[in-house]
Amino acid sequence: MLSFKKAFFLSVCLVYSLNAFSYKVSGSFGNFSKIGFNNKPLNTKTGYYPTETFSAVTGFLNAKADLLPKHISDHSFTAKLGFMGGGVAYDGTKNIINQANNQPFGSMMWMYYGAWHGYYGASGWGTNNANGINNVGNGGCVASGTIPCATWNNVGNQWMSANTHQFVVNEAYLEYGYKNIFRIKAGRYVGNAYFMDGYTQGFEATLNVKDFTFWWFSSYGMAWTYDEWIYDYFAPIVTTNKQGKKVNLGIHSGSITWHKKGLSINPFFYFSPNTYIAPGIQATYVYNIPLKNHRHLSIYTTAMGFFPYYNPALSHNIFYSSYAGTNAQMFLFKQRFTINKFYVGYGIYKTWGNANAYTPYTDPELIGFNFWTNTVYDWLSAANMNANAFTLHAKVGGHVRKLSWEVLGRITTSPRANEQAINLDLSYNFSHWVSASLTLEYYRAHLHNGYEVGQSFSSVYNPVFKASVQDRSFLMTNLHFKF
Repeated sequence: MLSFKKAFFLSVCLVYSLNAFSYKVSGSFGNFSKIGFNNKPLNTKTGYYPTETFSAVTGFLNAKADLLPKHISDHSFTAKLGFMGGGVAYDGTKNIINQANNQPFGSMMWMYYGAWHGYYGASGWGTNNANGINNVGNGGCVASGTIPCATWNNVGNQWMSANTHQFVVNEAYLEYGYKNIFRIKAGRYVGNAYFMDGYTQGFEATLNVKDFTFWWFSSYGMAWTYDEWIYDYFAPIVTTNKQGKKVNLGIHSGSITWHKKGLSINPFFYFSPNTYIAPGIQATYVYNIPLKNHRHLSIYTTAMGFFPYYNPALSHNIFYSSYAGTNAQMFLFKQRFTINKFYVGYGIYKTWGNANAYTPYTDPELIGFNFWTNTVYDWLSAANMNANAFTLHAKVGGHVRKLSWEVLGRITTSPRANEQAINLDLSYNFSHWVSASLTLEYYRAHLHNGYEVGQSFSSVYNPVFKASVQDRSFLMTNLHFKF
């Protein structure tokens, strides 16, 4: 339910929109489907889980208004209000039986569409309440009251399925800008932060002064609302005040970017009070080389270092089957070589310690590939997010008229699991209004001894868990209509 402040804010947007000098209404419908090629029986005792199959539909409706007269060119003042909703048309996980106890495991579609743990997370449903997504019903078992472990998976998944949010006010913001010098945006909108992929609830401001860009970002909630996801706004970091009450102190970031002749150097930091502080630096360089026949070669190079320090009192929290610890490091390097409409590229991504513990929402574009392709039973994220992981990827792609294509290969090693994947991505624009995409991926996960599917946020190394090799290959399709 919307709070009074949020409802008031939305009302202001609507009033301004009705009296705006110009406005535009737009929307879209989408169908997203995934076919998992591993249909082996689910067995929590042996640690084997299938890859999910499902199909869902979503719809979006947006209204955007320019609130200043058209003759005012130096200033801009806009408002936007957006709604979205959807649901699962086919659920291949709904009737799966757990071979360990011959009981239903329960639908897992809430993790894609509608997961709602409460604004402050999954209190009482998992062993780790530090982030918004916690263990509920997956492989592990934390007995509660009179609920036996044999039925805990089904009970947890039933509860989550019954408490989903299928409709979200995903955008509601005001934005002011002055020339190309200053911009400020506040409300709910698509985020623009390295480690906050998705929609954010908060504000950000940008100031351009000659060769420098100053940027500030504060977020007090985040959401995912796409054809593949419906997550209502939740507090990404939860802490407690002196009275022991849960509070959201937000995630904040600031940066200064110097850019000159294709080179950009961007020192930045992220912090969340009582939880972590994380300085970092990114450097990018774009080099263009003229070629014959009106062609040119562009070389894009990006390097980043990220150095989070965690509150020692939280070092025992579990993320990706490892303790958070007190500090970690991440290094990223990637290059892309483009000749007109053809490109090749590669990248490495390395973590020392649990670098993604409190920043698990990294933008896949930053890393260079979509890592949310694991099975829903293992929290969807690939092994590159694990502690002490190393990932190498390479890709080749291009554009031919209305068709875009890419082939990408990835190898990841980590103490928890090794992975190999290769995928083909195709997208085609039938018109300005209709587009379709397809991803076919071979994906093999080798879980090491001591680790098991579904235990990412509830267990560290446990010798009881045996090594396993599991197929995560799949086909994804997305059909999208705009109006």
